[in-house]
Amino acid sequence: GPYYPGEADGFVFCDFNSVVNAYYYKSLLLMKEFAKILGKKDDEVGFDKKAKKVYQTYNKMFVDNSTGLIKDGDTTTHSSFHANFFALCFGLVKEENKERVKEFIKSKDMACSVYASQFFMDALYNEGMGDYALQMLTKKDERGWYHMIEVGAGMTMEAWDLKFKPNLDWNHAWGAAPSNIIAFRLMGIQPSAPGFAEASIKPEIGTLTLAEIRVPTALGSIYEKITQDEKNYQV
Repeated sequence: GPYYPGEADGFVFCDFNSVVNAYYYKSLLLMKEFAKILGKKDDEVGFDKKAKKVYQTYNKMFVDNSTGLIKDGDTTTHSSFHANFFALCFGLVKEENKERVKEFIKSKDMACSVYASQFFMDALYNEGMGDYALQMLTKKDERGWYHMIEVGAGMTMEAWDLKFKPNLDWNHAWGAAPSNIIAFRLMGIQPSAPGFAEASIKPEIGTLTLAEIRVPTALGSIYEKITQDEKNYQV
């Protein structure tokens, strides 16, 4: 059969790579938050300094100044889908480059694995691209979640189709990004205090005319129903 080169959009590996360093940057930001919550001021300051240094170095090393896009690594001119949506998701794209990066990732459709799609979808919602995110959630070609239903899976699969990963399994939780994306991003229900003691509700339902959800929490369920037409939007 035909050879499919995987789900990496031709990513070029170098000695220093943009995706793994994007993860490192995000980890520093999270450690800074943990230190703040725990009242460890020195650690908070330390992680903040490291994060700022990584941000500067990242943009110096990985940005292609001619295109504004993120390159895969330090010694290549190739800019993959992954290099750009991970950087966008984790807050590494400078404002002056955002529009070009956003247009670039829209030109790529879903050129990533089901695992990476979580971060792609988060990037879209982080940047106010909810309408496009809805298109990605509901599309019916072979690189989408509807296709998993089409091929008969009762649970999300490890890859979009057998031809992309012939040894895939048919019950892979990491393929289930829509389950949290729909609740947390499309319907916009998120905890604003630990344990859902408080919740923020900021829906971004795009072109849907009706959306309804019940999200269970330790303190009871949150029920939300939204209707909209051309003139009205009701929650």
